Amino acid sequence: MTDKKNALTEGQSTKNNLIKQSHNNTDQTSNVESLSTEAQRARVLAHLCLSQTLTTLYARHSLNVMHPAARVMELRQAGHKIITLRRKDTDTAGRSHSVAEYVLMSGGGV
Repeated sequence: MTDKKNALTEGQSTKNNLIKQSHNNTDQTSNVESLSTEAQRARVLAHLCLSQTLTTLYARHSLNVMHPAARVMELRQAGHKIITLRRKDTDTAGRSHSVAEYVLMSGGGV
């Protein structure tokens, strides 16, 4: 399981280093312009369901969610099992940050 987790974490870091946003036709990115809390929660949950992990930097740069901690808290209050880990990540300018990494636990959906 550690190898799988490391692979997911490394993939997340690679995505964080991309400057352009992903604009494929999935629910999580098709409406990144919407700033409503409902739309932001939906993007966070969709990403977690697809990838199991989400970092603060990825949420901000690719999902247009400026305060992912609040959206994760709301998802937890709705019954989703999401844990928070701390990790180092690099932003698009190459600067290192200590960020939150949110992990959707198996069976974590409502």
